[in-house]
Amino acid sequence: MEKAISLSLKSFGKTQPNPLVGAVLVDDSGEIIATGYHKKAGAAHAEVDCLKDCPIAPENSTLFVTLEPCNHTGRTPPCTQLLIDKKISKVIIGTLDPNPLVSGKGVERLKEAGIAVEVGILETECREINQIYNHHITTGLPFITIKAGITLDGRIALASGESKWITNEESREVSHHIRSQRQGILIGKKTLIKDNPQLNVRHGENPTQPVPIVISNQVEVFPKLEFFKDKNRKKFWLAKEAPTSEIIEKLLESSIEVLTPPVGQDFLEWGMKELCKKGIVSILIEGGGVTIAEFVKAKLVNEMLLFMAPKLIGGTEAPSFCGDLSLESLAQTPNFEFVHSEILPAGDLMLILKPKVV
Repeated sequence: MEKAISLSLKSFGKTQPNPLVGAVLVDDSGEIIATGYHKKAGAAHAEVDCLKDCPIAPENSTLFVTLEPCNHTGRTPPCTQLLIDKKISKVIIGTLDPNPLVSGKGVERLKEAGIAVEVGILETECREINQIYNHHITTGLPFITIKAGITLDGRIALASGESKWITNEESREVSHHIRSQRQGILIGKKTLIKDNPQLNVRHGENPTQPVPIVISNQVEVFPKLEFFKDKNRKKFWLAKEAPTSEIIEKLLESSIEVLTPPVGQDFLEWGMKELCKKGIVSILIEGGGVTIAEFVKAKLVNEMLLFMAPKLIGGTEAPSFCGDLSLESLAQTPNFEFVHSEILPAGDLMLILKPKVV
């Protein structure tokens, strides 16, 4: 199962909205016969990839797979039928699939066909690799990561606005790698105008590019900004107030789709669910403090990724990575817990935090 997990991680960021899945086939002596994994959305499932060179599996062979095999027809036929046809004797599954179309049904079908099934091997690890998939399947919301480069005192710029560069080049390279693993990258209008960011991945070979998203109260057109220049790249603008038809037409010319909530709908939650429906199941927020604070207050943050440089800015005017949370007491403080910390070779500290479950 450890081997199957490591195989699945080769495709991290490439299979969304599908899960990461790895599979390993062993004979009755425990010798590995074949391996496979789901390489990208639309490609063969892990079971198919693993068994592609096995017309019929050897007698008493066992398939280890990190996630329950599907029993429905989507882009591909059900994997349960493949395992039955290949005459697999036993299937050991890391964890059940939370998707209602699958959950438990794959196991039931295999057992009906006389295949021995065991579930729950390295279950915690198998669930952890699919935190993005599990979240969007069970909530209808994208998995949201806040990313920021900060000083020791949590500042993201000088009072003058100068921010290049607080963190070192290594941190920025890692940050771009994280961008390539998310389907969307979100900023506020203020960051759009002030920084004119490219919102793309500029490190690595043929990286996957996230979909740029801007969020604001009103929509405006800024033709000279990078966000508007690339007319071949799909983009979204999430706004509280619907723009005029003239502005919508100009945005469409730049491949920007405007999303405006119906009256009475919660702006952020509606917007995130709408983006999820459009296939954006993971979002990296690189906006300013105001944008980050709004997502924190709405309890929509699933992960926080901070690159901390060993520097101090001080003062009261330099902006913090998180804006005003409108707290009236310490009891209202959003609590996070550290899940990973690492001093990168070039000296910055990388921190990964998740909301603390009380």
